[in-house]
Amino acid sequence: MKKIFSTMLVFVIALAGIFCFCACNENDTSNDALNIVFLGDSIAEALIGSSPVSERDNYGYYAIVGKCNGFNYYNHSMSGHLTSGNMNDKTGEGLLEIVSRESESATLIRTHIKQADIIHISILGNNVLQYNLGALMLEMADKVEGVSAGSAESWYQACFDGEANESVLKSQYQDDTSLFDYLHDGGSLDVIRPSIWGESDTLIFGDRSDGENAKTKDSVFNFPPSYQNIVDIVAKLRELNPDAKIVFQKVYNPIYEGTTLLDTWAFKALEERGYDTIEEIRALAGEILNYLNGMLDEYNANHPQMQVEILDIQQAFEDVTRSDMVDGKINLSSTSLGRDLMFADYMHPSNFGHAVIACETQKLLEKWGMASEGALDAYKAMKCEQLDRMYSSVTDFALKNAKSAVNGATDFYAVTLAYFECIDGYTPIGY
Repeated sequence: MKKIFSTMLVFVIALAGIFCFCACNENDTSNDALNIVFLGDSIAEALIGSSPVSERDNYGYYAIVGKCNGFNYYNHSMSGHLTSGNMNDKTGEGLLEIVSRESESATLIRTHIKQADIIHISILGNNVLQYNLGALMLEMADKVEGVSAGSAESWYQACFDGEANESVLKSQYQDDTSLFDYLHDGGSLDVIRPSIWGESDTLIFGDRSDGENAKTKDSVFNFPPSYQNIVDIVAKLRELNPDAKIVFQKVYNPIYEGTTLLDTWAFKALEERGYDTIEEIRALAGEILNYLNGMLDEYNANHPQMQVEILDIQQAFEDVTRSDMVDGKINLSSTSLGRDLMFADYMHPSNFGHAVIACETQKLLEKWGMASEGALDAYKAMKCEQLDRMYSSVTDFALKNAKSAVNGATDFYAVTLAYFECIDGYTPIGY
């Protein structure tokens, strides 16, 4: 009896293992299908942003691309990943550490990378967000205005004007290295800018000589060396797979009216510098992203024999945003098309944002000749299936018209617009 039970147990465990492996890839229909692996942060992971989250494998861009093209697709992205290290643990694993593992893990990431035809990467965003965005904005204002990091006019030196120990603080932080130098090359706790925090409408600036926030005593993150991490990540991927297409997507601009990514103190400090409209603040954030995303262009310029593909999601989101005009001005309001690209947290892509990323990826696949001939029809079928399943019982929802609009679209983006325009204002039943 025990022997029979043991045999059955082994059989059940084996079946479970097979199920877990297959569950990573719901669209594994053929050994001849191309393999695509998604790596990086929470943007690619699509747990935050897909709404409802149970539809992640229909709304996440990894799934749209994978399913519509009949690829074997594997998503190994994880929230909090930096190029190296993690938002939750600066000494923990980030993308570089993951791809540098010498042994295989239970998720088979090393195997999937080796077998991949395409490696699609979303990273870099957390390298900015790990630090105070307001401080970066003020430093960028200095940069745009030609104020050097170590001068008396720099934002962090001006912070100490009027403080009782002003001269001591100014001499302690008289540093010619900017935050953007640290963002590019890395930086340690004892050299990063002084701590800044806000209380209601009052700006409070404090010194940090011990690498800790002088108010909370919480440790702060080091900047990882972003550029060198990119170099090392590509090198590691090329060791594992010399032939795959490697795609890095640029980080988009998340600043729209109502953004919660900047604190009260940052808005006030930026206003004092003359950045008192959402248009001006968004443009300043765009300069930060130009610097950040520029590291990908820098990599390609410095490595002509090992270049990567760059998916310009920054420009794609900007194009969508600029397509919504009101009285001759770009609409950045809470009801704008650009705002619809963002999830409620003003950080992650919404369902619509994921669809736009999928559309841009599809263009790249078509350029390479790697897209499925039936991808557009498959995308229409995916959206119509969602309409049937999620909206057919919604009161006053014109299901027939919605499906007709989706099926009448002539390209991926037109399908996307038709679908989201039809469901706008309706809540799916049972989700």
